[in-house]
Amino acid sequence: MEFHPPDTDRTAAARWLVEEFDWLGDRPLVVMHPGGGRNPAGTNLDKRWPAERFARLGNYLMRAVGARIALVGTAEERPLAAQVAGMISLSATERAAANRAGKIGLGELGALCELAALYVGNDVGSTYVAAATGCPTLAVYGPTDPAVSAPYMVNGRVATLWQPYEGAFSWAKGATVEMAAAAAEALLVPQASPRA
Repeated sequence: MEFHPPDTDRTAAARWLVEEFDWLGDRPLVVMHPGGGRNPAGTNLDKRWPAERFARLGNYLMRAVGARIALVGTAEERPLAAQVAGMISLSATERAAANRAGKIGLGELGALCELAALYVGNDVGSTYVAAATGCPTLAVYGPTDPAVSAPYMVNGRVATLWQPYEGAFSWAKGATVEMAAAAAEALLVPQASPRA
């Protein structure tokens, strides 16, 4: 499966990155989607990796590789993305994370992912879009086994994090920040700079 966003969305994403986020491709761009993963029927547990873990991973990537973080999601997830952005450290000269949740559609998400060095998200539709653009994708799974539902990728790389469990699922025994940092670094190594 491949996803190619329309040129209008590519232009809009590039304009935002350069004019508002002051990103010129000189540092790794990391797209994070901390939302999604809620089953409306209420028959499954929350599939969202905890917000503080997204923030800790973002802080780690900023220090380790100088990453800039773009948070994405739906309008309803904007407060969650703002919470994560608020926990990500600010540098003295620039904002390290920007909250784009509710401000872009799937086309612009795909365009951001085409330029990004890494995407990190839950078991949610945007993760599949990121993988379909060829963006190195880190998918974090909780109660759902990725062997059944991991993104399929033709021209890229996907890493999934999941901890097998017995009984009731709890994030206390789920994927850790340390696991995510190691997986993110492995995905970033071949990417010396973002793709054009």
